[in-house]
Amino acid sequence: MTLLPNDSPLKGKEADKSSMTQIKERVMKESQDDVSLKVSNAGKGSDRLVVSGRGDLHLGVLFEKMRREGYEMAVTPPEVLTKKCEKTGEILEPYEEVEIETDMEFMNMILEKMNGRKGVMMNSKQTKDGRELLIFKVPSRGLLGFRSELLNETRGTALLKSQFSGYEEFAGEVKKTTKGAIISTAEGRTTAYSLRDVETHGMLFVGPNVQVYPGMVVGEHVL
Repeated sequence: MTLLPNDSPLKGKEADKSSMTQIKERVMKESQDDVSLKVSNAGKGSDRLVVSGRGDLHLGVLFEKMRREGYEMAVTPPEVLTKKCEKTGEILEPYEEVEIETDMEFMNMILEKMNGRKGVMMNSKQTKDGRELLIFKVPSRGLLGFRSELLNETRGTALLKSQFSGYEEFAGEVKKTTKGAIISTAEGRTTAYSLRDVETHGMLFVGPNVQVYPGMVVGEHVL
């Protein structure tokens, strides 16, 4: 993931440490204690930092800790680290073995979503309590954002476990989300009254009394 200074209209309103120098010092300090965290410059003269770790959750914990300490920054979507095969020169990407335990009623939905994320089902079996255990091999980039989506679709009843299985041939383009965005059209603080009608169109990221600005994404629209 790439870190860069926050340039939104809300800059400096919730934190007091927003300069790239302060952010870099904090991340470098963290990398001294966390051997799995790697930090590098995005390019010569760039005011961006490239931060690599053991997954989006690993980096997400770090950024949330920094936010609570008063740091403010912008973060790009996560990307997986690919590598080139020494023998053939083709691009290889990381894969994971994923186990999903779910109720029968959600099986078709999970199969459809995993297929769109280039997942291949390796096995399935029934657990002792009558639930289904589905085992997939999936490119790591196909799992980005999938955990929260799975919990929402299964109403929090599904269990997911994954582990790295190795680098394999690039799987091709992963199907992007078909959902739209709910965008604020005015500046100010949200109210329960204003959100009441909007929340019928999808899932909101904000609640009452949250500062917003025109163009800010405040929710996910269900198309």
